[in-house]
Amino acid sequence: MPHICVLAGPSPSSLHPIQANTAARFKVKTSTYEGELSVYLKNFIDEHGVPSVKTEYFEHPERQGRTWSIQARGRFLNEVSGDNVMFGNVFDRPLHLPYGSSAALGFVKLQDSTLEHDLQGDKPWALSPYLATMPFLSHTKISPEEDPPSIASNIIIEDAGGLIPNSTAPMQPNRRKYFSSLEHRRSVKLGPSDFIQTDFCHGHLSFDNNSLAVDLPIGLSLNLMKYWHGGRAIFACCKRRDDGHDGPGEIFWCMAFELKEDGDEVEEDAIEDISRDIN
Repeated sequence: MPHICVLAGPSPSSLHPIQANTAARFKVKTSTYEGELSVYLKNFIDEHGVPSVKTEYFEHPERQGRTWSIQARGRFLNEVSGDNVMFGNVFDRPLHLPYGSSAALGFVKLQDSTLEHDLQGDKPWALSPYLATMPFLSHTKISPEEDPPSIASNIIIEDAGGLIPNSTAPMQPNRRKYFSSLEHRRSVKLGPSDFIQTDFCHGHLSFDNNSLAVDLPIGLSLNLMKYWHGGRAIFACCKRRDDGHDGPGEIFWCMAFELKEDGDEVEEDAIEDISRDIN
């Protein structure tokens, strides 16, 4: 029976298997980013057919209706413009999009007006500005010389006031709407003194019974298992390209979902660059 494996790392060429729904986090440290990654999947069954340990994450009042979560806690080690940090999907091979995919993409654009994409190329991608697309984001100022703080909770509470001028808690403006503005994104610089926690969580993906399906409120349901041809669905935090072309540039960190048949082994890819070492 096919099963879904979760991998994480500093780049698509350096991915390692990780466990879902656990307090243990995957540490990433490169020359441009250091932090921790974790993933929560509702009703997830591992490759041995064992349901994952039930997590309180999906019981939290602010996470009702969510079915999955990709979390990152860390900082960018070189200063970068808030408009140049992107997040979304990158694929390592062409997509064979099913009927109804255009409607699904239209729904996503309604939820995220900053989405940019090219799904027809040899290496498709769909990316949005990091500060605008994350459902939950918390920002804390720290000393560039000190280690990032250790956070025990798996619930990231929205608190981005430090990135928005004249913003004070609890009357913070809508951060996603504020950073949908190109001017506002460009006014922010992110660097080693900015500790950022993000939770990319939604409710339209289902991992029930070791399958992967998309259920949209517009009445459309897509069984992605029928269209997954051995590739990886990679969620990447990356830098916007600076050569005048659209699409992903340098990768800061990424997480991937990979479909495996029984008997297949998940092999760790070789790390190609010592500067992308993982602690």
